[in-house]
Amino acid sequence: MRGLETDKVLYKQFKDGALTDLLEMIKNNSDKYYLGIRDEYVNIYYMGGNLLKISCTHQNQLRFDFDEKYLVNSGELIPQKNAPVKEWMNIIPKLELYVKKYQNGSNPRNKIKKEKIAQQAILLKNNSCSDSDYFITDMEYSTPGIGFGRFDYIAIHKGKGNCRHRLALIELKYGRSAFGTNLTKVNDTNRYGSGIVGHSHNFYKDK
Repeated sequence: MRGLETDKVLYKQFKDGALTDLLEMIKNNSDKYYLGIRDEYVNIYYMGGNLLKISCTHQNQLRFDFDEKYLVNSGELIPQKNAPVKEWMNIIPKLELYVKKYQNGSNPRNKIKKEKIAQQAILLKNNSCSDSDYFITDMEYSTPGIGFGRFDYIAIHKGKGNCRHRLALIELKYGRSAFGTNLTKVNDTNRYGSGIVGHSHNFYKDK
């Protein structure tokens, strides 16, 4: 399971430490940000991109990481990974602009990340709607310890009776072309591509 141990520094920093203001900012902008709890670190998502990764070093110091792929050709200087929380919070509006540009096509492939943008938008809209049958508990879920079998959503049914707490693994595809699966063989191993069949096969093949 992915999560934060309650006796570890990162959990305590969010609960009543240096990260409380950042957590409050995320709560107050729940229509814009999604905080994904990972294995002893968290990701803050914006427009389907990883706006900020927060973890702790072995010396129990907070560490902030911003993916430099969003800074291509910008020349922008960002705070040090161990800079104070306030310094990172102050630059978040600027980081948002870089993520937004990247997701909207300013990337090496000049491709708008429509599926990623839609992925987070659907999650935020769904979880804010009391009429939704499901609550999405996680985004970008992968089986711990392996690098494949990633599902876009993990959701739990909110209904009563037999449906209550029913788990759903949800794969999002944007456009009909995303449903395709191309079966190929590589070193006598079947490769199913990035379609739904491929994702399902990868998820279960080591079970």
